[in-house]
Amino acid sequence: MKRTRQEMEGGYRLDSIRRVKKNLYIAQAVILVFFAMFLMWNNGNISVFPFLMDLPLLLLFILILFLIINIESFVFLRMELRYIKSHSTKYFMTRSSIRRSLVIIIVAGIAFAVFFTPYANDAVKDAVSVRGDLLVTSDSVPAGVSFMCSDPTMLVQASKVSVSSEGAVVLAFLVTEENYEKYVPQGREALAMHRINVNADDYTADPDLSFKLSGLEYGKYYLVLYQEEPGPETTANVDVEIGIAPNMMAYMPILAVAFLIANFVWLIYIRPLNTTLRRRAIYS
Repeated sequence: MKRTRQEMEGGYRLDSIRRVKKNLYIAQAVILVFFAMFLMWNNGNISVFPFLMDLPLLLLFILILFLIINIESFVFLRMELRYIKSHSTKYFMTRSSIRRSLVIIIVAGIAFAVFFTPYANDAVKDAVSVRGDLLVTSDSVPAGVSFMCSDPTMLVQASKVSVSSEGAVVLAFLVTEENYEKYVPQGREALAMHRINVNADDYTADPDLSFKLSGLEYGKYYLVLYQEEPGPETTANVDVEIGIAPNMMAYMPILAVAFLIANFVWLIYIRPLNTTLRRRAIYS
């Protein structure tokens, strides 16, 4: 009778643990996804028309959620094992946890290699960056290139502009599509007043120029080139560097290491317990 009562109490506590686990996971998911959506809305990085969603930010919150759930699952499993009587059941639960941790370690290791080393980002840059030579003919007739500051998911973003002049000094103005269409007909001085790269060092290629891009609103931009003074035509090499979102390149290796550490520590703890339970499961 006493044993039956203990089994009933153990089953009730086990059900309570699993119910708390489920509710906690749901609450955390709702809170983090809502917070990510709020940040995207607040930064103007989410819309339906045109479609725009800051997936790197959303992915950051999803991975943080997975990391929290991953660590919490260790705690909940240890609590569940206290109230499960069957050694066979305990063995299979710990074995499943070990296999899950091994899969997470493999995935996290691949993610760390992809985002910590430059090879993947370099491949993306080679594929989508805007590069080429432009013939700059005068100080009044513009030459230039256009580019999108990011794709609609913001997974790839323009991060740097470089201009190299082979002859005369070249002025480079970065402007929005709206300002380009409005002020190019009015001439160089009008366009210069509405450039984004406002610092003197950020628009004079003598012979080289480079500046970083950050905080650009989603849309189309133009890099417009003029000669500084009238003279013979010159060739300018333009490179608009577009690659994987910089914030994604920054946080992915850190989160990958966090997953690796958490699951390595868990394996060190759970494997000896799993070995012990495997022996006991034979006789239970």
